[in-house]
Amino acid sequence: MSEQIEMVAILSPKPGAVDQVIEALTPFNKYVEENEPGVLKYEFYRQVNVDSGKEDLVYLELYKDKESFEIHATSSPFKAMREKAAKEQLLVAPIEVKVLKRVGGFSLRDAK
Repeated sequence: MSEQIEMVAILSPKPGAVDQVIEALTPFNKYVEENEPGVLKYEFYRQVNVDSGKEDLVYLELYKDKESFEIHATSSPFKAMREKAAKEQLLVAPIEVKVLKRVGGFSLRDAK
């Protein structure tokens, strides 16, 4: 059995386009939730640099295994989303993906 894959994907929208990118990604996020059971976590965040005001969009992703990640990365909706972002020049840089390997800490604590 393949091990889980955890990653962070960082999108850097062009100035003034953050809401447009969020709107464009919302149907894709719903598609992933409804059609990709091997995606165990797919959280979407808006991150603001307190010094510069620059906004990025951040995904925290967890895949059941390598096959689940490959299904996600090669899906038609994923390809269409990337093509739309490129065609409309919504991002100022390529999507930055970082694969994570846990070295400590914990995920959830029961708050009883």
